[in-house]
Amino acid sequence: MNATEFLNRLNTNFTAAECDLIRRAYDFGWYHHRSQTRDSGEPYFTHCEAVAEIFVTEVFADAEGCAAALLHDVVEDTSAELGQIEQEFGGTIALLVDGLTKIERIQKKSRWERQVATLRKMLLSTVKDARVVLVKLADRLHNMRTLTSLSADRQQRIASETLEIYAPIAHRFGMGQIKSELEDLSLKALHPEAFYRLKELVNQKKQERDALIDFVRVQVVAELAENGLENYEIFGRSKHFYSLYCKMKKGYTFDEIYDKIGLRIVFGDKGATDTLSKMEHQALIGNCYQALGIIHRLWTPLSNRLKDYIGNPKPNKYQSLHTTVMIPDVGQVEFQIRTARMHQTAERGIAAHWRYKEKNTTENFNDELSWLGRVLEADQYSENPHEFLESLRIELFKDDIFVYTPRGDVVQLPQGATLLDFAFAIHTEIGLSCTGGHINGRFAKLGTPLRSGDQVHISRSPSQSPNPNWLNYVVTSKARNKIRQYLRVEAFRHHVELGKEKLLQEAKLQNYKLKLVPSKFEDLIREYHQKSFEHLLEAIGSGNISPQTILRKLFPESAGKDTLPEVEPPVIPSAHLQRGAATVHLKEVGQVLLRFARCCEPIPGDRIVGFITRGRGLTIHRTDCRNITTMSPPEKQRLIPVQWEIPKKKGKFPAKVWVRAYHSETFLERLKRTVESYNSTLTAQISINQREIYGILIIEVVDLDHLDRIIRHLRTMKEVQEINRAKR
Repeated sequence: MNATEFLNRLNTNFTAAECDLIRRAYDFGWYHHRSQTRDSGEPYFTHCEAVAEIFVTEVFADAEGCAAALLHDVVEDTSAELGQIEQEFGGTIALLVDGLTKIERIQKKSRWERQVATLRKMLLSTVKDARVVLVKLADRLHNMRTLTSLSADRQQRIASETLEIYAPIAHRFGMGQIKSELEDLSLKALHPEAFYRLKELVNQKKQERDALIDFVRVQVVAELAENGLENYEIFGRSKHFYSLYCKMKKGYTFDEIYDKIGLRIVFGDKGATDTLSKMEHQALIGNCYQALGIIHRLWTPLSNRLKDYIGNPKPNKYQSLHTTVMIPDVGQVEFQIRTARMHQTAERGIAAHWRYKEKNTTENFNDELSWLGRVLEADQYSENPHEFLESLRIELFKDDIFVYTPRGDVVQLPQGATLLDFAFAIHTEIGLSCTGGHINGRFAKLGTPLRSGDQVHISRSPSQSPNPNWLNYVVTSKARNKIRQYLRVEAFRHHVELGKEKLLQEAKLQNYKLKLVPSKFEDLIREYHQKSFEHLLEAIGSGNISPQTILRKLFPESAGKDTLPEVEPPVIPSAHLQRGAATVHLKEVGQVLLRFARCCEPIPGDRIVGFITRGRGLTIHRTDCRNITTMSPPEKQRLIPVQWEIPKKKGKFPAKVWVRAYHSETFLERLKRTVESYNSTLTAQISINQREIYGILIIEVVDLDHLDRIIRHLRTMKEVQEINRAKR
């Protein structure tokens, strides 16, 4: 195929200048991809041709978008540079291509993190020009249509990403046709048995279903004609496999779902929507409401099933009248009634809506992109890719509501938003100091859900500050990220001060003269990969680096000495307690039963102390064990000094570590492999929910240094939110 044949295949009314642009983009793309092939063995440029054709024929007939689609992989996969694109085709097409180009390999970033960064970049470019996401959806649709040429693992990964990210994006932009196809193709790749079983069931019911639709359609056509309504199309609505699958997962049987038939009535000529005047379109809207009245006179409507999305459009600009009626000998029948222009918007979303604007610029899309603006605004304050994806999912899966300030200004929020979300939407400082408020004049707490039309007044206090529980009161990405940012800053400050206290206290216990001068810690800052002296103190305060380890590095000449708190020990003959290859040495001890405390599981390198129990002998604890630090003064009289004696051949000791991490299918397996790479074994006592994994890890280690190295490595895993040595 050449450029002329490609243009003839598109069969569109592009101007001569637009055709010239597409020819030049075609030739440029073909030349740079000429030696490349796809996994299927086809020439790579056939993919670019297909994406451009999908964009023009199924999304939006736009010449610049078509050119960008032909060039969308040229910077990423060939020697061509973005500067060349700008020089040859102009800044607009260069912006589109740049928005569609993956972020290159970044040092110390995983493939998953680069994918999230690429997604973030694409959405940022979409705010500048909505055609970026339209080309991306065309690209993803063609990749899904040709998925079978890939390995099973890649099919599963791409299908999962499509179902979790790209199908919801298509829905949020109102592109129902592409959204449904992406979902069905993802289902086919992820659950092929379920897909083909559903396909078989649908085919078995098709003849019976078509007969019922024809029966109802004949009656509707006769009534509409009798009332003088014409220039419309009426047809049955097909149910998509993925929507059937989801409903069956909720416990419905196939017959319960599929027995409900649906019809759609569309007024107006689909080919004349661009030239329709406002008055002509208003007349068609009147026909929609008239048809609704006729259907309700014919059959009994079900209560609470009437939805007027023409008078109250959805946030993605979807408009239609919905009703469900009960028809004798047929059952429940769902009707959707709309104009041809509304139907195009329902199928093609933001792309179709663009066509009816006075100017084809993204300035006209503030309303359509408001949800995306919320995600990207909140993302400015978070470097965590998990938090970005969580924010994106919140906005993708929720419709919007509209509430009012006391002055009557409209605030747009996702469904389920609360009074606290509203406060953060107004201003971050208002959110951080919010104590509650009033909804429609009535007192309301922070977590009170809002409904469209509510008027909200916020109450504040200068002494108010967020706590972790606030995260349970909000759903918007901005509020969640602002609260997390505040909590992170406060936790950092707290841990810095705690780190200072721990280090100075330990130095005093070991008779070291220590001054916290940042220049003395520069080697340790580099060794532990910390950004600054404050970050090193924070790591000590949060338990990720032990103060004993730091002191051993600072005072290596005294590393073998382990002085203990001065306590008055009872006078008893001597003994040893051996654990693994290490021994706890006690002076002046007689025939007593010795054991290690299970609450804190001391390991070599830990500061330890012995506690004389009533009738059970001596128990060895860590000095920072909560059972020791919370003892009453009389109990502390029963503490005696002990120290480690460690031979060259070291044994293994169980250490308890608390972990909290984002849930992913591969996390636990990678966690296990990481621990084993340090010649350790791992057992876990954890809980798992949809979002998080949390609980205790028991890691077999040689000593405290060994444990510190493992914890530092685990802390770099993308899912890990919190990991610390358990104190009891």
